[in-house]
Amino acid sequence: MAKLVLIFGGVLAFAALLVTAIAGISDSDRYGRVRMPGERALPLDAGGYGIYYEEQVETGENDVFEPQDGIRLRVRGLGGAPDPKVDLGGLGSQVGTDNFTAETIGSLEVKETGRYGLVVGGPPQPAVEPAITIGKKGSEAFVLGAKRAGYIVLATGALAGLFLLGRRLRGRGEASAWPGAPMPAPLSRAPAVTGSVAAPVAPAPSPAPAAAQKPSDLEQLERLSGLRRSGVITDEEFERVKRKLLS
Repeated sequence: MAKLVLIFGGVLAFAALLVTAIAGISDSDRYGRVRMPGERALPLDAGGYGIYYEEQVETGENDVFEPQDGIRLRVRGLGGAPDPKVDLGGLGSQVGTDNFTAETIGSLEVKETGRYGLVVGGPPQPAVEPAITIGKKGSEAFVLGAKRAGYIVLATGALAGLFLLGRRLRGRGEASAWPGAPMPAPLSRAPAVTGSVAAPVAPAPSPAPAAAQKPSDLEQLERLSGLRRSGVITDEEFERVKRKLLS
């Protein structure tokens, strides 16, 4: 069961990473779109954003979408907000739908929450509805997906550990469920006795007095008592042989 939980957790973690990354990267125009050429005021919170170049074009599975070179844009603070930092170094996060394809061309770092004006020049080359969009950073989407996947792995690992612990505790409980169960007989040097126990062979008569033979009978009784305690002979067999010895 624990193994199945770990396998399920791994599959779920990979799915969470993939879905979160795709959803984050596909949200490339969440904070605004400006047609080229054009300008627009955007309300932005303090933080980092991705800058994307977008065209209405379809790409195949193995096609690579390349943004145009020489794109001109500027972002300035409005209402006293400081100008944000713009870095037009491409990050290589390509996204797309049936209607458009977009590629990261840079990043935007906003220090204060406020309104910012995005001014974009015309496209360097002809294109179908080119635009500049502001969205989430692709790297942040992967980081968020990795965190979610990590949480899932930790949770399923803990669940698998609980299954293993429960199985171990159940095993210990079954071992101690019958405290009065008979234990296996200890090893004994006495010869094994099968069936009914025959009376021990009486020693040959000797001229020694009767008082001298008494210890031999006691030794026989002690030996038989040991056999009875170890389960080799029954109580009835012990009593029968005892009567013969004492008669």
